[in-house]
Amino acid sequence: DIDQMGEGYDYLALGHIHHEQFVNSGRHNVRYSGSPIQISFDENYPHSISIIEIDKHGDSPNTKKIEINNINPLVTLPTEGFTTWEEAKELLQNFPNDSSAYIRLNIEIEDFIPVDANATAINIAKTKQCKFCYINAKRKTQINSEEISTMTIEEFQNESPINIVKRYTKDTNTIFNDEMIELLNTVIEEVSNK
Repeated sequence: DIDQMGEGYDYLALGHIHHEQFVNSGRHNVRYSGSPIQISFDENYPHSISIIEIDKHGDSPNTKKIEINNINPLVTLPTEGFTTWEEAKELLQNFPNDSSAYIRLNIEIEDFIPVDANATAINIAKTKQCKFCYINAKRKTQINSEEISTMTIEEFQNESPINIVKRYTKDTNTIFNDEMIELLNTVIEEVSNK
């Protein structure tokens, strides 16, 4: 709780959360500074450093953000959604040779990623300034998105592991038979006992 931090400060800089933001404490002087560069490929917002100025004790802090132009950005291809392995290879091949970046490929698969996919992507990037990092694969499903059940964080935290798995297998139209339920219950029991 923010009250555990005391009250004698004019500005409190917190860490760990990557997106800079004020804490909704009603004081407007408690803030996560954020990370100056992307830490994850999914952080597709501007990163910055902050200059905090306080004229004298008791004054409200003035915050000035300076956006950072990352010379080695984390880039996902395609920039939105997922594509086939063949199209992903082409996007990587067409990525500018002189652009320094870390690359993630988002591909949609029917069954499995080709065995040589990582080696192929590394080889494509070998003559470029960019560095291939990894493939983010998503299995193609035949289900209607309206049929997928959703849960709030609170529902998820209060749901039993077995019911979460049942919901997942229903949403993805995969098999989860009685033998698998029994095996999962055994594992859950063993983990709980340890």
